[in-house]
Amino acid sequence: MLRCIALAGLAVIVVAAAGAATYADETPAPSTITFSMHSENGSKLEGIATIGNAGDRRHPAVTVMLLYENVMFIPELQYPTEIRAGKCGDVESQHAYSLNAVQSGRSSTTLKGVSLAKLLSHPYAVNVHAANAIERYVSCGEIARPALVVPAASPSPR
Repeated sequence: MLRCIALAGLAVIVVAAAGAATYADETPAPSTITFSMHSENGSKLEGIATIGNAGDRRHPAVTVMLLYENVMFIPELQYPTEIRAGKCGDVESQHAYSLNAVQSGRSSTTLKGVSLAKLLSHPYAVNVHAANAIERYVSCGEIARPALVVPAASPSPR
């Protein structure tokens, strides 16, 4: 399937492989995304999250990894972590997917039955709670489709 999309006067051609997961506008879903985890409520937890496909079409799965560097962690403390519907600062009260707690600055979870395309189809956010106060978020990152980068057009010769 070949689809032509006009963006700011430029034509961008996108090829979607037969059977591949696609967005509503039919551009292919990426196999991995990386986004920033931002500190909240006075914490210093700035980090990176990566979500990648870990399954196939018949058995979808994603792996969610969080990494916080240059931050001191007490090794015994665990920071509860989950994915909630919504955006940072405005998430639903019930979590959509539980993740392994952040411990010593890291977390890795494989979610079976979930595809990256599904997580990108609606607003979702990864939330990390305070180790000693579950009601307080200390870090949040929005799961979002990567921005489409369109190269600048060369001036046309006259």
